[in-house]
Amino acid sequence: ELSNLGQSVTREQIIASIVMPSAQFAPQYQAWFVELKDGEVFQGLQLDHKANGGIELYTTEGMIRSWKGSEIADYGVLPRSLMPDGLETTMSIGEFRDLVAFLESLK
Repeated sequence: ELSNLGQSVTREQIIASIVMPSAQFAPQYQAWFVELKDGEVFQGLQLDHKANGGIELYTTEGMIRSWKGSEIADYGVLPRSLMPDGLETTMSIGEFRDLVAFLESLK
């Protein structure tokens, strides 16, 4: 949810968040992983920690997934942001400026 981003951060903070996404991020954007007993691993934002060890994530695939505690081998916090490093390298200077201006305008 970025609809009012321009109210709460400066232009410099927006730029820093794009260039160094893991340097600092709000607690609600802390990335988590869930490893299932079958070895499958999911990453995303934790939505809920349910009774008996169950977990609900909004995954990087854009889906809300839930698992029972009995299905989970391990889970925890990831040390990095879900936003990928190097995003700025995929854009021209003009596109980067436009992105920053757009994000800055969200008030």
